Amino acid sequence: MYLSHTLSEVVGNGDGSANPGETLTMYITAQNLGQRGTTAVSARITSSDGYVNIADNEGDFGSFQAGQQRSSGGDFTIELREDTPAGH
Repeated sequence: MYLSHTLSEVVGNGDGSANPGETLTMYITAQNLGQRGTTAVSARITSSDGYVNIADNEGDFGSFQAGQQRSSGGDFTIELREDTPAGH
């Protein structure tokens, strides 16, 4: 189950915020809510927003024990168009 995410600038101004024209890495934290461990857990993200390009949309989490939380290894890459409106 999805718990949270954080963004890190790969190409940008270094202010820690997602801005027009920047490339970001997304780290997703998920949790196994099941009673058993799992293996080979992966995720795919999408966006229908015309200002967002998901350059790398697949990530691997590996194995989870029951109840365990894990973060992706920065497998997701997001590009924001230069003409993205401020505050979008």
